[in-house]
Amino acid sequence: MGKYRYHSTTKTTPINALFEIGISHKQVKQNIVEVAEKRYKDVQHNLNLPGFSPSSPVAVGDYVRVKIAKMGDMGVTFHQKGSTTKT
Repeated sequence: MGKYRYHSTTKTTPINALFEIGISHKQVKQNIVEVAEKRYKDVQHNLNLPGFSPSSPVAVGDYVRVKIAKMGDMGVTFHQKGSTTKT
């Protein structure tokens, strides 16, 4: 059993966590939650990213770039000025 490494997040080895040797599953979960709360405390989700998100919602008359999803390979194409190919 010496080949399993100690994990600082769970504060035990994987095999000990699995078989509850010296620690319960509830304690392992609590250790993981505590580390995650510290590590991700300043993380923000669903932010408006400059260059990717509009500063205001699209209104009628605004110029937008049309995005067309292709059938099949899930690729994306954009209309291009002067393009002679059908999309």
